[in-house]
Amino acid sequence: MQALGCLKFQGILGKLSRSSVVKNLENEIVKGMSVIIRDKLYGAQRVVAVAVCRVIRKDGTMLVQLGKAKGEIIEVECVLPGGKQRPGELASLTLQRILHTRLPPLVDIVEVTSIERVTAQHQSPEYGICTKYIRSVCHAQIKEHMEFDAPVCFIRDPLVVQKAFTSRSCPSSSASPMSSQISRASTPPDQAPSTLHDDDYDHPVYFIKDKDIDRGSFYTWMTPMMFDHLSKDGSKSQIAAWLAQLALPPLSQTRLGSNTCDVQFEQPGPFSL
Repeated sequence: MQALGCLKFQGILGKLSRSSVVKNLENEIVKGMSVIIRDKLYGAQRVVAVAVCRVIRKDGTMLVQLGKAKGEIIEVECVLPGGKQRPGELASLTLQRILHTRLPPLVDIVEVTSIERVTAQHQSPEYGICTKYIRSVCHAQIKEHMEFDAPVCFIRDPLVVQKAFTSRSCPSSSASPMSSQISRASTPPDQAPSTLHDDDYDHPVYFIKDKDIDRGSFYTWMTPMMFDHLSKDGSKSQIAAWLAQLALPPLSQTRLGSNTCDVQFEQPGPFSL
């Protein structure tokens, strides 16, 4: 708890100055989902173990999570599907838990080929403190003759979507991306590199509900090159514009309410879960 007190002091001008954020961090520690250690360089450091799934199809595309929905709010995050490991939980068991609770369509159609451990250290976007991420990457592939079957979102206006990704105009500096609602006329300020084209965004986007009836996530298949581009912070408004043009599958609409969603632009980093 001395280390946590040190973190509170470090973050007094940042996110840890908010009592709700401190409470979330304390709950995470109590549940064993993270630990705080003393560090000579940083004073104290948060350590988290996570497991992610890198599922590859025969065509070389991989399953990527584009964002999470809660009610009418979408939090943009282009990451590999994954979650925090529980105390004493092996990465393989974490993967099975994630598949059963968040990605049921994958449960019977994937096979894990290898598990790779990667360590990274950077500031947590959720808590604003230095965090060491110990990440287990579970490499998997779709089994022979198996297909991914999940509810597919549909595009409200394909012409507007195309315009959103080809436009080079920037929004007014007075706009507030944290609270503004993305409309059909919105255009992202980001400019995709020449290696990405409009067709790269013409992929089915799936919406899969979590056990919580008011939550769900958006997924799609994309090439590793496209993932490398869209997982960067500078590309999050492209994803936001993409998702804002989608309507949820009929079975999801009755659970999540309005199809027009506000977009939260605080995008977690590639190791943040």
